[in-house]
Amino acid sequence: MSQDTDRLRAIQDELAGILESQVTELLARTRALREVTSQIAAAEQDIRRNEALRTQLEGELGPLSSRAGALEGENAELKSRVDAARANVERMKKIREEHMSILSGLTSELKGLASGS
Repeated sequence: MSQDTDRLRAIQDELAGILESQVTELLARTRALREVTSQIAAAEQDIRRNEALRTQLEGELGPLSSRAGALEGENAELKSRVDAARANVERMKKIREEHMSILSGLTSELKGLASGS
C-alpha cells in the first residue's frame, strides 16, 4: 500500500507542478493582455484627440483660406501701386533730366549773352 501511496503522491506532485506551471503561464498571459489592452486604450485616446484636433484645424482652415485670398488681393493691389509708383519715378527722372538739359542750355545762353554784352 505504501507503494500505491507513494505513487499517488508522485502523481499529485506532478499534477500540482503542472497546475502551478499553467497558473504561472495564465498570469503572464493576463499581464500581457492587460498591457496590450492598456496600449489599445491609449491608442484609441490618441485617435480621439487627433480627430478632435483635426476637426478644430479644419474649422480654422476656412477662415484662414478666406483671409489668404483677401491678402492675395491686397498684395496684387499693392504690387500694382508699387509698379505705378516706379513708373512715375522713372517718368519724373526723365522729366528732371530734360529740365536739367534745358537749364544747362539756358545757362549756356545766359553766359553767352552776358559775355557778349
